[in-house]
Amino acid sequence: MEIASAHGVKGKRNEAVDLVKFIAMIMVLGLHQYFGRKESFHSAHIIVYMCGIAMPLFFMVSGYLMTARDVDYKYVGKKILRILRFVVCMGVIYWLFYDVANGNYKPLGIIVISAESLVDEGPMSIFWFFGTMIVIYLLLPWINKLTNKYKAFLPSALAVLFVIVSVVYILNIRCRFDANFRLTFRLWDYFFYFLLGAAVRRCNILCIRVSLLAVLALWVVNTCMVYYNYPVMGPVDFQLGSVTMVMLTLLTFIFILQRMKKENRWIEMTPQLFLPVYALHPIYYEAYYKCIDTSFMGELSPMLDFAVSIVVLIAVSLAIMRTPGVKMVFMI
Repeated sequence: MEIASAHGVKGKRNEAVDLVKFIAMIMVLGLHQYFGRKESFHSAHIIVYMCGIAMPLFFMVSGYLMTARDVDYKYVGKKILRILRFVVCMGVIYWLFYDVANGNYKPLGIIVISAESLVDEGPMSIFWFFGTMIVIYLLLPWINKLTNKYKAFLPSALAVLFVIVSVVYILNIRCRFDANFRLTFRLWDYFFYFLLGAAVRRCNILCIRVSLLAVLALWVVNTCMVYYNYPVMGPVDFQLGSVTMVMLTLLTFIFILQRMKKENRWIEMTPQLFLPVYALHPIYYEAYYKCIDTSFMGELSPMLDFAVSIVVLIAVSLAIMRTPGVKMVFMI
């Protein structure tokens, strides 16, 4: 898929953005590494807390890229159809793994699993991300039109959304407000990060020099904040509106864009990995924990499982993407 580069040259991949997506992809594996895990280790929770910026980074990447091009509803329709094609194809795999394996052979299960996934339900609930992206795509021509026509739109929208996500964050501390909404529809957080990505591209924020020490320090602070608030607020996705989460996501994004200047043949391979890794990792984790038990290693167990999962899923995804005909399924 062609994207616009950071310098506005169409048709040329921006490997810095690809690196951001690859890091976010690894964090998604960390965020979900407890899938199928029976044991509870402190290190498993720490991995989850450290990977909390995975989805904010993905939405920032989307805003950075998608608001840099002219988009009409013909383009939007094509993208949505590709998303639905991909989701249904994955629905077949999940139907075989969950329904058929348990004796339910009704083909209608494919449609049910696929449809439920877009609203954060069923065995494919992680596909809520694509349900949210459909909403964003539907609004994208309107967002781009306002952003291009009115210079004040982007900063004003960001300011309003920042107030909203901050209020929601406070409500989450008091009553877990986000628990009333499925992940697909917590749009205040996603649109905020989406427009934050657009702001990085349009407002010359990249001129701000970010040091590795600042990113690492903020990562420690944010992890401690998530750890401290977890007993009150619950899941990491309830904490996307915290100031530390916003700053960590923004500075990590800027830091990678500033440092990734040269072409790298390893990074060139990463764009094709995201969809197969994202789509298959819940099935992989469930199978992995049924077959392999590393609990005897104590607190080292989650770290070993996480490292092994990264290697295996990347290797499997590379093999899948080199299989003739399969690649088309994983193109959106």
